[in-house]
Amino acid sequence: MDEEELEACRKSDKEWFCPVPNCGRSLSRKQTLQKHLWSCHEIKAGNPSKRYKMYEVSEDVPLPKSTFYHQKSQEERELPEPPAAAEPQQAMPVQDTMESIGDNNDNSPNVIHDTQVDMDIEDEEELVENFVESFGPPLYVLPPSQQVYNAPIPQYHHYMTMCAFATYHSLSDRGFRHLIQLMGLHIPTENLMETNIDTLKQVCGFDTDCLIHHLYCPSCKKLFTGDVENCKTPGCLGKKEKKTANYFVTGSMQAQLKEILERDGIWTAVQDYVSTRSSDHTTISDILDGEEYRKLKEPGGFLADKNNITFSLFTDGIPLFQSSKVSLWPVYMILNELPPKQRFTRKNMVLWGIWQGCGKPQMNMFLRPLVEDLSQLFQRGIEVNIQQTEIRTRAMMIVATMDLQARAYVLQMTQHNGEHGCLYCLEPGKVVKSGKGNCRSYPYRDVDPEPRTKENIKSDAQEAIASGKRVHGINSESVLSCLPYFDVTTNVVIDYMHGILLGILKKLMSLWFDSKNSKEPFYIGKRVDEVDSIIKTIQPPYFLRRLPRKINGNYNHWKASEFRSWLLYFSLPALQNILPDIYLTHYSLLVEGTFILLGEGISEADLRRADLLLRTFVRNLNLLYRDSIVGLNAHNLIHLTRCVRMWGPLWAWSCFVFRSPSMEK
Repeated sequence: MDEEELEACRKSDKEWFCPVPNCGRSLSRKQTLQKHLWSCHEIKAGNPSKRYKMYEVSEDVPLPKSTFYHQKSQEERELPEPPAAAEPQQAMPVQDTMESIGDNNDNSPNVIHDTQVDMDIEDEEELVENFVESFGPPLYVLPPSQQVYNAPIPQYHHYMTMCAFATYHSLSDRGFRHLIQLMGLHIPTENLMETNIDTLKQVCGFDTDCLIHHLYCPSCKKLFTGDVENCKTPGCLGKKEKKTANYFVTGSMQAQLKEILERDGIWTAVQDYVSTRSSDHTTISDILDGEEYRKLKEPGGFLADKNNITFSLFTDGIPLFQSSKVSLWPVYMILNELPPKQRFTRKNMVLWGIWQGCGKPQMNMFLRPLVEDLSQLFQRGIEVNIQQTEIRTRAMMIVATMDLQARAYVLQMTQHNGEHGCLYCLEPGKVVKSGKGNCRSYPYRDVDPEPRTKENIKSDAQEAIASGKRVHGINSESVLSCLPYFDVTTNVVIDYMHGILLGILKKLMSLWFDSKNSKEPFYIGKRVDEVDSIIKTIQPPYFLRRLPRKINGNYNHWKASEFRSWLLYFSLPALQNILPDIYLTHYSLLVEGTFILLGEGISEADLRRADLLLRTFVRNLNLLYRDSIVGLNAHNLIHLTRCVRMWGPLWAWSCFVFRSPSMEK
């Protein structure tokens, strides 16, 4: 069509119509009409919009070489010759029917029995020749043969890899469905691939029916029980809403534990690891060597039955988005009787539940179903099938690890900057100046304050509930106190990842390198580049998976693993002759004390030395720096050795296992 014929299609400034009979489509612009004519009817209409395309309307203008080769048809191009010695891949042959699948004795889903292939050889060769001429060589060739070919992976592994890929890349349902369709184009037509994503998720254990949704009242934060529509709390007018965000999700702890223990080799690994622990308890190498754990193995104790097991709990708040207040609070449980390499892998952890929302959850409400599940496991246990033998095992939680903020919420205590914030003693602390404001300091005392006990915590909680006021830092009674044999002063331990690495060490580095402290005798910020140069010259141990980044401009953004590498392997040689000797000697007390408590084979002499080193570090901390640095994290160092004596080395119950895919000591 020329320009005049195209202009005749105009109805108005914003309306054009297609002149092709039986089409008559209404279009908004002239350019849109041109595209429509070419794409739908292969009609070029009007003059070209670009002068370099005049070859489209004038035969006198030569066709550019690039355009010539671009428009050259697929049939005119020369096909590459196939490799001379190419052998057909062994793949599952295309079958005309799948009636023979599943009739084999071994119930293997990957074996297809012999099916008669009836095809004329000459017809097949002609079909292949025509296919190659049109589209190039085929992806693979299935020769007519009686031999049975297997897929490279079994059916179940295919299911798991598909779900793992979709989860890792956060595919939507539509993207997941398209991925399945794409895979179907690259494998033989007759296969056992599942094309329904709902069925695929159910086979792989992502069935939403296995999850329990707990709805709670948005007003008083109490759980709704039964089919009631209104909150039963006196004076509360909250109502249950089906389409509400006021809920949290939990999984079946019994089902997850049963699946883990019945996995090949897990039960054997548990029994072997427990039985091979030395009866000589002169050294501490794992949580199984702690004093409190050994008490459970005494006659009449819970672990006197070798089929019983124990859990450690990990929980913490994780921000879901950097630009939002929404956070997640997952609760993980790990099996202490497994060897460490298997204990801290994701597949052997129990994810009990997840809370999502703005702010912090009401922990007594959130953890009440957990206490009920743990109480049932302690009293009744579960039946596990081990090599066709039914074994009843019971379980109990013996250790809980969390940071100071989460601990205050879980145990219904004051925060770390409040009076009587210590869980293990009745040290009240004092208010001191910190910059333009105030903070709470916990000064070192030669005589340890009165320790807390299960009894006085319960008494303080009852008094606080009756009076409505905080008593010795206790606001109320924690739901965890309802667990059998659980004492919060004994079973809740100090996490060195948050307390030492992200707490004390990060604070010390800010004092050393922050220009705000340029007038202080410990300031070495002007030599930070020199420290970075020394770090580069240090040969790191082979087992370090992540080396620390440059200190200059980065230490405030370091991960916990970077602080750990700096504390244990890089800091002392890098600070030699840079940090004044008195400060370096004082800092080395923290390094050696932490290193001892992280080791394997910790003797009683090692415990005494570590306790002396850490106490000396705390005693001189405010003398060398300032009172504001002696916070609750520093105060907890005097209780750290006690936790190791009761429950084993620091790495055995550190939050590193909660944050990382696998445990790093």
